[in-house]
Amino acid sequence: MQALLQRGIRSGLCSPETPNLTELAESVDDTLFQRIMHYQYHVLYHLLPERRELVYNIRPRHHDRQLRNQFVMLYSFWLMIANGILPVFTAC
Repeated sequence: MQALLQRGIRSGLCSPETPNLTELAESVDDTLFQRIMHYQYHVLYHLLPERRELVYNIRPRHHDRQLRNQFVMLYSFWLMIANGILPVFTAC
C-alpha cells in the first residue's frame, strides 16, 4: 500500500507532503478513538471499559478508562488487521 501511495506521489496525483501510510493510519486511529470516547451513542462506546477514579494527577492522561485484558486483546487484534499483519479475506 505504501508503494501505491509513493506511485501516486511520483505521478503527481498526491502532494509530496502527503504523510506516509503509518502516519495516516495513526491519525485515523486516534480520530476514531477520540470519537468513540466522546460520543456515548457511538456503536463501539459500549465496548469501552469502565471509568476509573484517579486519586493523583502526576501527568495528563489520554483517557480516564481502566483497561481490561479483553479490551487490550481486541485493540491488538484491530492493530494487526489495520497494519496488514493478518490477511483479510473477501468473498469473490
